Amino acid sequence: MKTKVERIVEVVSEEKSLQELLLNTKLPKYKIVSVIARWTHELKNREEYKHLDFHEILDQATRDILSEKIAVDDILKLPPVIESFTQKKPRRDERNDRSERNEKPKHK
Repeated sequence: MKTKVERIVEVVSEEKSLQELLLNTKLPKYKIVSVIARWTHELKNREEYKHLDFHEILDQATRDILSEKIAVDDILKLPPVIESFTQKKPRRDERNDRSERNEKPKHK
């Protein structure tokens, strides 16, 4: 069983390696942001990552991209994510709500 200090040292060393990966990557720095975001979305939808928090999935996606476990070209071939723009919530019509509850309209 690891002590608290050993766990902290392990976390710091992981962060350092992530920083080193970011600084030493040969990938275009501004392009990897969108690639990491897309890969994060892909991982989030997989069953084996459902129990993880978002920051843990983001960390895993960043490590996958920067350590070249997954090719950037493969991620760019994935279909774009446009859920938030196409799935708008239906607007509630206040008049219909009032008629269903048999309320009188509010006058100002």
